[in-house]
Amino acid sequence: MTPIRLQLQRSLLVTIGVIVLLMTIAFFLVEVVSFRQLVIESVVPKAELVAIHLRRPLALRDSWSAQEILATLATDPSIEGAYLFNRQTQPFAYYQQSRRADQVTLHKTALPLTDKEEILPLLATNSRHILFSWQHLSVFVPIIHNNETIGTVYVVSTLIPFYLRLLWWLLAAIAATAIAIYAGLMIARKLQERITAPISDLAGMMQIVSRDGDLTQRAEVKGQGEIATLANGFNQMLQAINHRDDELLTINFGLEERIAERTQALNASLHEKDLLLREVHHRVKNNLQIISSLLSLQMKKIYDPLAKESLRTSLSRIRSISLIHEKLYLTGRQAPGNDLGAYLRELAEEIFRLHSIAPERIQLQLDLISVETDFDRLVHLALIFNELLTNTFKHAFAPTEAGVVTIRLRRHKNQVILTVQDNGKGLPDNFLLETTSTVGLQLTNNLVRQAKGQFNLLRNPPGTEAVVSYPLAAS
Repeated sequence: MTPIRLQLQRSLLVTIGVIVLLMTIAFFLVEVVSFRQLVIESVVPKAELVAIHLRRPLALRDSWSAQEILATLATDPSIEGAYLFNRQTQPFAYYQQSRRADQVTLHKTALPLTDKEEILPLLATNSRHILFSWQHLSVFVPIIHNNETIGTVYVVSTLIPFYLRLLWWLLAAIAATAIAIYAGLMIARKLQERITAPISDLAGMMQIVSRDGDLTQRAEVKGQGEIATLANGFNQMLQAINHRDDELLTINFGLEERIAERTQALNASLHEKDLLLREVHHRVKNNLQIISSLLSLQMKKIYDPLAKESLRTSLSRIRSISLIHEKLYLTGRQAPGNDLGAYLRELAEEIFRLHSIAPERIQLQLDLISVETDFDRLVHLALIFNELLTNTFKHAFAPTEAGVVTIRLRRHKNQVILTVQDNGKGLPDNFLLETTSTVGLQLTNNLVRQAKGQFNLLRNPPGTEAVVSYPLAAS
C-alpha cells in the first residue's frame, strides 16, 4: 500500500502540473491572438499608407519613384519586403531588406510567403487580404485611383520576433513550473509534518495493536484539530476495548466455574443413573433367571414330549433376553453401541448348551462381523436369531444324525444380513412360508415385518438356508 505521504506529494505535484499546464496553454493562446493582432495593427496601416502614396507613380508608370516610396518601409525592421504590381498583375517595383538592385521581375525576386500562382488570385481583387504563414504575415492592399484599381501592393512582415517572444515566454513558463514544483514539494513536506506524519504514526500504532494484540499502546496526541481528535478517539477506543476485555475475562472465569460445577453435577447424576440402569438390568436378569429356573423345574415334572418341547422353546427365548441384560449389567454400557456379532456368538453357544447338543454331532461354524446397534434392535435380532437357530436344531437333523450349522453376519449399507444355514434334511416339498403353522417361523416372520425387513427360507441342497435382512435404523 502506498504511504499517505507519497500520495499527498503526488496529488500536489499533479495538481500543480495541471494548473501550470492549463495556465501555459491559456497564456499561449492569448499571446498568439494578441501578437497577431499587434502585428496586423502595426503592418496594415503602413501598407495602406504606402498604397496611398503609390497612386501617382503607378498611374504615371514611374517605377523609380515607386521604388523610393516602398523603401520608406525600411524604418520597420520586421518588414522583410514590399512588392508593387500593376493592374495586369505584373511586377512594377519592389523593396527587400539587405538587397539593392534595379527593377527585377517577380520571377527573379524571392517571395518569402508564396509563389506567383498562389498570389495571382489575390492581386486581381479589389479588397484587402491578410494571410498568415508559419514565418510571415502577408498583406495585400489594392491601389485605387479615380474609383478604379490600378495595382496592388504586397507587404511581407517576418514573425521571428514573435517566436523569440514565445521562446522567452516558454523559458519563463519552465522556470515558473520548476518554482511551482519546488514550492509544492515544500508545501507537501510541511503538510506531511503537520498532517501525514501523525496519521502515519497512528496507522503504525494500529498495525502494532492488530498484529500483537497489545491494547496498552496509546497514540501520542499532538496539537489540536481533527488529527488530535482522531488520536484521542483511538486511545479511548483502545481503553474501552481493554475495559471490555477485562469484563469479558471476569465473566469467562465465572462461566468456567459455573460450567465446571454444572459438569460435576451432571457427571454425578449420570453416574447415579448409570448405577440405577445397571441395577435395573441386574434385577431384570435375576427375574428372568428365576422364571427360567421355574420353567426348568416344571420341565422335570412334565413327561409329555410336546409340552416339554414348548417349555424348552419358551425357556430359550427367555434366556436370550436374559443374556442381553446380563451383558449390559456386566459391561456397564448404555443402550446404544452394542456389538451384535459378539452377542450372537454368546447366544449361539447358550442355545447350543440349552438343547444339550453334543459338539461332535453338530458343529457350529460362526462367521460374525462386529456391528454396533441400539438396545431395541439388539433384542429384536436376538429373538429372531433364537427362533432360527432353535428351529434348525429341532427340525434340520434327526436325533442321531450329524451335521454342520453355519451362521454368518454381514453388513450392506444400512442393513445387516443374518444367514443360518444347515446341511440337514431340508424343507418338505409342499412347504410354504406364508402358510406354515410353525410358531417359531411365524414369530420370526412377524418380527422381521415389524422392522420393515425381509425374511426368506431357501432350499439349499442338501439343507436349508434362512436369510434375514434387517435395517439398522428406523425407516
